[in-house]
Amino acid sequence: MKHIQAVIRPHMLSKVINALKALPHFPGVTVLDAKGYGRGQGEGGKFDANEASIFSDDVNILNIFCSDPQSDQIIEAIKKAARTGKEGDGLVVVSKLSQAFRIATTDEGDAAL
Repeated sequence: MKHIQAVIRPHMLSKVINALKALPHFPGVTVLDAKGYGRGQGEGGKFDANEASIFSDDVNILNIFCSDPQSDQIIEAIKKAARTGKEGDGLVVVSKLSQAFRIATTDEGDAAL
């Protein structure tokens, strides 16, 4: 089981969601609105926080929990749909899950996803 977390530009959200919905047996996604900054900003190429710029960029964070076999096609769909080729396109991070439980049905493991 995997946890895929992607940070993307808000204007790419609908394109990414449509790409994910087109996948067979897509398990679903949770989208969070957030603010943040990427690397390479500020004087000398590092982020230079001040009151005006501490969190200047709006981003969306996608959380997806899936089985191991689904993860590669989900990651590729996100990378392809979110890419503009410019700095700040985002980030995809994948973590291994040890357990998952569906509250309503008491399903566990892959069946919960």
